[in-house]
Amino acid sequence: MSNEERYPVKGKYLISVATYMRPEGLGRLLDSLAVGTNSCADVVIVDNDPVGSARALAEAHPAATYYTIQPEAGIAQARNAGLEFFTTEYDGIIFVDDDEWVDEGWLYALTSYLVTSGADVVQGPVMTVLPEDCPEWIRRGGFFQRERVASGFRLLSAATNNTIMTRNAWVRAGEPRFDTSFSETGGSDWDFFWGLRLSGALIVYCNEAIVSEDVPASRLNARWLIRRSTRSGIVHSRVRVKYCDHPYRAVLKGIPRAGYYALLLMRGIVVSRMIPAKPFNVMSFEVGKVLGLAGYRTYEYRRTDDGVSVA
Repeated sequence: MSNEERYPVKGKYLISVATYMRPEGLGRLLDSLAVGTNSCADVVIVDNDPVGSARALAEAHPAATYYTIQPEAGIAQARNAGLEFFTTEYDGIIFVDDDEWVDEGWLYALTSYLVTSGADVVQGPVMTVLPEDCPEWIRRGGFFQRERVASGFRLLSAATNNTIMTRNAWVRAGEPRFDTSFSETGGSDWDFFWGLRLSGALIVYCNEAIVSEDVPASRLNARWLIRRSTRSGIVHSRVRVKYCDHPYRAVLKGIPRAGYYALLLMRGIVVSRMIPAKPFNVMSFEVGKVLGLAGYRTYEYRRTDDGVSVA
């Protein structure tokens, strides 16, 4: 039985993948898309390497429909280049990352829930696969495992790591683009979908449309984890300030929340002899919100002179 028969997809969709010097990850993603998608989806590969290092792989792989180079460095610029292919031919656009791979029934789960829920944007879960040599405190604490909620749960925003957006919602919002001022700091996707929601779009969660990802060894440490969750708080405040969406009220509401989770963190350390991820992340996030209002930035995606990301 073919994928079309096992996972019938209604409509036509564009899958947009921004990539930068990750040939192994991109190859694995394309392999999974070749199995997990069907003729109802086209795939555009946006190469953010000006020398086109992903060209040979993308043009030779049967899962890739289009290949383009975005020579200007920046994750927002690369995402915008993918939007250039989002024509009236497509009912929706799907964003996935180049370090992920999709389940076989992923496309059907994501698109069918988009249709049945009546939502404008649907975000699916990302399951992190930890390496065997991952530090035990990270594994026990549940770090890198994103919180999953019930399908249909309304979200304030979304990320571009496993998300579908209807063309109708995008057009109603004025065909927005990702804000390039977030390119080096990260957060252009959170900003984009926050603005889309404020324009009237409904964003919900689908628990069944699963993608998976690996974790680079460089991220398996406390410094990276603190930086990441703090950066998320900074982005949250920046976005609220940009849209005049009660940024100071959000910070004030976060103070008792941070206090509560500080107690949970201490309880986990003393009673369970572990560092629980959620209190750790919430406290860093709330600190980041304050830093964001103060103008502080972390440059997670800034590249060095040789083109390598500092993250």
